[in-house]
Amino acid sequence: DLVVRDGKRYKSPVVVTADRYQCEEETRTKLLQHEAAIRGFLEAAKPQLRSREGTPLMRAILLLKALQEEGAKNAGEGIAIPVFSQTQEKAARQDVEQLFEMMSGDQAGQPVDFYDLEVVEIEEIARQLDAHAQFRAKASKKIVEDVDGEDVLYRGMAKHAEIGSAVPSFWALPSRYRTYKMARKAVTVRRKATLQKGKQLLGLLVDVSGSMDSGNRIKLALGVAANRANAVIRGEAVLVVQFFAGGLIGEPELIDDKEKAQQIIKKLRNEAFNGGGTNIDGAVREFVENISTVEGERPEVCIVTDGDDFVPRDNLKKFLEQKKFVLHAFVVEEHNDDLCWVAEQTGGLAINGFRKEG
Repeated sequence: DLVVRDGKRYKSPVVVTADRYQCEEETRTKLLQHEAAIRGFLEAAKPQLRSREGTPLMRAILLLKALQEEGAKNAGEGIAIPVFSQTQEKAARQDVEQLFEMMSGDQAGQPVDFYDLEVVEIEEIARQLDAHAQFRAKASKKIVEDVDGEDVLYRGMAKHAEIGSAVPSFWALPSRYRTYKMARKAVTVRRKATLQKGKQLLGLLVDVSGSMDSGNRIKLALGVAANRANAVIRGEAVLVVQFFAGGLIGEPELIDDKEKAQQIIKKLRNEAFNGGGTNIDGAVREFVENISTVEGERPEVCIVTDGDDFVPRDNLKKFLEQKKFVLHAFVVEEHNDDLCWVAEQTGGLAINGFRKEG
């Protein structure tokens, strides 16, 4: 009772006519062609738009006008810009709006508008990183007994004095069976409890040496930072951020609420990437020591660098294991095999030659 057409199986009583099938295929083909055309247009338009004078808003208006003309020419008006898939559209817009709040209102002469391409590109990098399971921040949840709690915990009876908390189904049993189950403590009891949420401890170590101020390296660093800041805003984690070059720069900054998360993105966006040299091993060790006392669960440290600095991988791996830290490594537009090896050995995400797709 199946209709098979072009390798696809349709359950009866659905009837797939040749006309309907052809119509669906034509519609799908047009949409794919339109998406490819718009993506190509955006890539071609970016350098031209950025070379124009005017505020980001003025450039955005030019982009939208040109896009409207291109969309009408290719597949009609009213089709969304294919930056995100339809299933992600609502969440993606919320994330872009959140990032806009983080980046807007800069005091260092770098204005930003909601429709500035940089905002969308940075948030797209941040969202792509969430596709890696080992990089997703997540708070732990556990329920503990609490006489004043508003939640309910069901568990096995630990002592006979808890029989008064037995579930109602126990009291519906025949008396002999109740006596038997009570003697064996095979009774489920209900206890008042409270749900406790433990935030994850995340560290972010960003290379601000002079070589980072080239290509898309700063934008990639902003994308990683936005991903980590989003975890704080969602209430999943606390974040500690510090910059480094030849050594650590300044003091580690604790980010534990939405306002601080927004400020750290502005700070990174306006940071002067002009440090001298890169000392990855020393920076990671000192940074981990500094944040080890910060309260948080399942600690991780993420490093963003373009340095090919020597890393004593066996020693660094042993150090991180002793401290019970996971390392994530993003080597932007360059390669550092030893650093990425350490990250993989600790269970973290390692991306060598990390670059913006497309």
